[in-house]
Amino acid sequence: MKKLKLLFIVYITALIIDLPSGFAATLGDQNLEQAKQNTSAFTRFFSAETLLNLVFAVVVMILSIVIARIVSAKLTSFLERNGSEGGGSEEMAGMLSRTVNITFLFIGGSASLSILGVDLGIFMGGIGFGLGFTLKTFLTNFVGGITMVTQGFYHNGDLVEVRGKKGKIVKINSLFTSMEQLDGVIFYIPNVIFMEEVISNFKTNDKRRTEIELLVDYDTDIVKTKKTILKVIESFPNILNAPHPDILVDKLDNSGIKLLIRFWMHTDDDYIQLKSNVTETLNLACKQSAIKIPYPHMTLVQKEKIS
Repeated sequence: MKKLKLLFIVYITALIIDLPSGFAATLGDQNLEQAKQNTSAFTRFFSAETLLNLVFAVVVMILSIVIARIVSAKLTSFLERNGSEGGGSEEMAGMLSRTVNITFLFIGGSASLSILGVDLGIFMGGIGFGLGFTLKTFLTNFVGGITMVTQGFYHNGDLVEVRGKKGKIVKINSLFTSMEQLDGVIFYIPNVIFMEEVISNFKTNDKRRTEIELLVDYDTDIVKTKKTILKVIESFPNILNAPHPDILVDKLDNSGIKLLIRFWMHTDDDYIQLKSNVTETLNLACKQSAIKIPYPHMTLVQKEKIS
């Protein structure tokens, strides 16, 4: 019995002594296998075929950029030489140039990724999802800008009124239009607003009608007053003879007779300055012709006190 116990102890001791070496051997085999796998992956990544595809993808992308610039330059030059009589060639050239650049870069990027083995199906699916939700406003404004230019509704320099703001269009960009108010303040409006709302464009027509109100006394000779006003209007060369100026009796007001003076001017002329000059000259002519311009007044009737 003692001999069996002794043999068992010797066996366990030998097993414990041999365990670290076996465990180390197992770990060594695992590390060696992992190293082989990493080396294999590294070798595959930097293989001749992969490096060739990488170089080819870079070349395709560079060619796409070069072609985009050449086509954009040619297109811009063509549109500037053959701009329509209605204008808009500058805006059209800029808009189409950016569109061509984006298109060629997208095609070149897709081709480069395909050469590198990237699954474009998943990539295009993600882009479609993003365009459908995240880029909805971007695409709407971009299409709105193209429509503005191609249809010729608006051009740089046009005087327009948008949402109560009146100013000149400075530049029609891809996503927004910059405008300058009459007081010099610059503001930006998304292009989609020009497509969805009613916009007043004061330069669509080459002439514009101006109105001035004049209040005269009830004792005034209307015929004489109309002749005086007509002489003042005819003294300004910027006022058009056709359509003919109109002088109308607009309203019998509390303080006097309200006359409405209408005349036409060129759209390119300074509207505010011309109206101011005509009004000032009318005031001087009325004083020289003894035409009374009434002012609001009130008569108070006070009851007498009974003592």
